Amino acid sequence: MRQIRLSHSLPDLAVACPKPGAWPADRTKSEYVLDALRRLADRCRGDKSLPFYPVREVTEHFGVPLSLVARVYKELEAEGLLLRVRSTGTMLQPKRRQPRHAIRGIVGLPVWQYGHSQMPDWQIFFRSLAEQLRARHFVADLIFYRSDEYKASRMEDRLLDYHLDYLVWFKPHPGVRELLRSVSDKGVRIAVVADTQTVLPGRRYVITWERALRRAIAAWKQRGIQHVIVCRADGPFPFEATHPEELLRAAGMTCEQYPQPQSTPTIPAEALRRRTGVLIWDNLFCTASDQLYAAGTAALMERCPVLCTHHLNTWPSLLEAARADFAILDWEKIAERVADDIAQGQLTEHHEPVVFQARWFPQAAAARFARQF
Repeated sequence: MRQIRLSHSLPDLAVACPKPGAWPADRTKSEYVLDALRRLADRCRGDKSLPFYPVREVTEHFGVPLSLVARVYKELEAEGLLLRVRSTGTMLQPKRRQPRHAIRGIVGLPVWQYGHSQMPDWQIFFRSLAEQLRARHFVADLIFYRSDEYKASRMEDRLLDYHLDYLVWFKPHPGVRELLRSVSDKGVRIAVVADTQTVLPGRRYVITWERALRRAIAAWKQRGIQHVIVCRADGPFPFEATHPEELLRAAGMTCEQYPQPQSTPTIPAEALRRRTGVLIWDNLFCTASDQLYAAGTAALMERCPVLCTHHLNTWPSLLEAARADFAILDWEKIAERVADDIAQGQLTEHHEPVVFQARWFPQAAAARFARQF
């Protein structure tokens, strides 16, 4: 469809921007036209976009080549005064409105790309944190990185290119210690949310499933469960400090991990013997396994006791009749605390770590902890 060319409603050029009797000796024609149109555009700007003078009208008014005016318009567009729309014309841009609230700072949120795409808990945390920061008048910038990209020397440059005031790293590998230290030395205040007591720069928020796991294991032991299958993804995944196998063995239970080396992400039928429970440690196993993805998770919960430590990446409708034990962290609460500390200037390494414990939900409706984004 042919676009309609808009006519401008600006004052006549001959009145608003008279042609000089003689061109100034200290400036070129291009510089003179650019300066004259810049001042005129700035005077005419309002709260809305307006059609600006056509290039040919300006050319005829000043008596200069069409190419000269085209270069001037290109410069004014680069300055943000004009916007050239193909087949329609040139629009005078409105004045920039001031934000309703002053921005208090920019918060960088490095996000492991693979984890964010597969794990609902990651999505819940980052969405909640971005919303909490916005409510406190901070800008949240998501900075996605791949599995080993944090090791690259350019990662620091990437972070600093955002001109950050704060940096919140969720479940970092211990290998980022020097990177965080270097960024901190450049004035960026750091917060780390991790399931490890490893000392990293900045304010630490420790997440742990230990108390919930102990309660769940004790309940399983009373039910006569003697053996536990621990489902972990066969990489890639960030550093995990919690080792549920140690808690299981301390309780007198035997355990084995699936998938085993060089095997597919599945649980052999013969492994699901009597008095065996299944601990789904992360969502990556369920997503990678044809056996457990979607409705397969419900079938497993019907067959044997299951304990999940994260939200499930599946449709709640597929788990309407399923029940299982869950050890779940309150990600909204964690995000709120981190945002509060940023707003109150509490990101300092001298504070003691803030510890968040997962809560145990025995025999809960599985649909309650299913998320499909």
